[in-house]
Amino acid sequence: GAMARLPGGITLENEREHLLLYRPEMRPIKSVPQQSATAELPIPGQIPLADGWSLSAAIVANPGVEQIRRHADPMTAFVRLPAGPLHVRGPLAADRFLLPGGGSQPLRKYLAARGVAAARRAQWPLVVSEGVVWVPGFEVSRDWLVPATATDVLRLQCRREVT
Repeated sequence: GAMARLPGGITLENEREHLLLYRPEMRPIKSVPQQSATAELPIPGQIPLADGWSLSAAIVANPGVEQIRRHADPMTAFVRLPAGPLHVRGPLAADRFLLPGGGSQPLRKYLAARGVAAARRAQWPLVVSEGVVWVPGFEVSRDWLVPATATDVLRLQCRREVT
C-alpha cells in the first residue's frame, strides 16, 4: 500500500493490483468494507458498513473442521459461539492478531502484510470481543477457531450490495 504525492497535489496509491490517482478533494471509490464507529453485532442479525457493505452473524450447524478449512470465501468465517456480545469497529493502536498457526502480530502490520493500503487500514472493519475475532477478507483469530466438538458455530459474512 505505498503512496506518493505527485505534482499538482495528485496522490498515487498502490493497492495490490490497482494504481489509484486522485486529488486531495476527491476520495478514491471504496471497493472494500470500511467501519469508522463501534457497533454491536446482533446475533442473529446484521449491521451496515460504509459504501453499501454489511456484516452479518448467524448461528448455524457446525459444517465440520474440514469443510471450514476448505471454505474458499474470504468474506465468510466460521467461529466458535461467543459467551458475550460481539462488536464491529476499526483497528485500535493496541490491537494484536493471534495468528492461527501460532504467534501474534500488531494488527496494522498484519493488514499491511496482506496488501491493505494505509488509507484503508484505519477503518478496516474488525469483529471483536475481548480481542480481535475476525478480520473480514482474511483470517479468524486463533482463540476463535471452531472446536471439532462444537454442535453449532457462528457464521460471519461481510457482503456488498451490488446496485
